Amino acid sequence: MVLRKMSGPNRAEIIEEWRKLQDEELHDLYHSPIIIQMIKSRRTEWAGHVACMGENRSAYRVWC
Repeated sequence: MVLRKMSGPNRAEIIEEWRKLQDEELHDLYHSPIIIQMIKSRRTEWAGHVACMGENRSAYRVWC
């Protein structure tokens, strides 16, 4: 569902209408090891930022 929201609507060239990408198309677009590695590294970076936040920050309270 997240990938579908990120990709947004797609214009179908044949019928000239907007449509949602099918699961198989999303899988082909986003099932790349490079993208998966990038997502994992950004999650790790975010966790590091949250760990350095003060205890009164809402992200810190949710994370801990």
